[in-house]
Amino acid sequence: FIYSVKKEIEEKEKLKKKKEQQKQSKDVKKEEKKEEKELEEEVKQPEKSKEAPKPNIQLEYKQLSQEETKKYIIEGCNAKIQQAVQLKEQGDAALKEKDYKKALSNYAKVFIYVNGFRGTGEQLQYTDKGELKELSIEESKIVSDVKYKTYLNMAYIHIQEKEWQKVVDKATKSLETFITVKGLYRKALGNFELGNLKEAEEDLVKALQMEQGNSDVIQKLKEVKAKRKQNEKDSINRIKAAFS
Repeated sequence: FIYSVKKEIEEKEKLKKKKEQQKQSKDVKKEEKKEEKELEEEVKQPEKSKEAPKPNIQLEYKQLSQEETKKYIIEGCNAKIQQAVQLKEQGDAALKEKDYKKALSNYAKVFIYVNGFRGTGEQLQYTDKGELKELSIEESKIVSDVKYKTYLNMAYIHIQEKEWQKVVDKATKSLETFITVKGLYRKALGNFELGNLKEAEEDLVKALQMEQGNSDVIQKLKEVKAKRKQNEKDSINRIKAAFS
């Protein structure tokens, strides 16, 4: 009797286990069919057209000759730009005469006329009587040309006056408009004198990448590295002295 009861229990367990396995098998098949259906629907759907990423258009600033600048002005560009160009030329003339005060005065006035032009595309924008307008590509190039050169010349004057923070500030402004070897070099000079050796070295390395044979950049980079090395030695010696 005990044997028959035990056997009956085992049969029930086997039957229960079999049903569970069948159920699991059905669930798996159901899941597989669901995935197949989803895949079929995905294939049937037409591919969504992907928009090509918009290029990050930036104005290619090139150095304009005096003839090009005059040509565009004669052809009738914005009156503010004409005034800015004239003021820069007056500043350049004063700079040649080493009249730094007069040169800086004229250069500062340049930005009264060009700071209203803004944007990063090929054509700068400005507001005229509440209306947003665009400069032509040629006018935009002149504005950028005038801005970066004026800041560069101001940085040069501050170098002569040994006003090192102003050198860094003006050179940085120039580089924000157009990256040049002169801009990087002058910014590095200012930072070197201010003791910002890491920043000076970084800008000199960039300048050397742009113009590998520039002797001024090479010489200043050597000075900066030597100064940094000496500073490290001095720092170690001070620490040793403190614990001796």
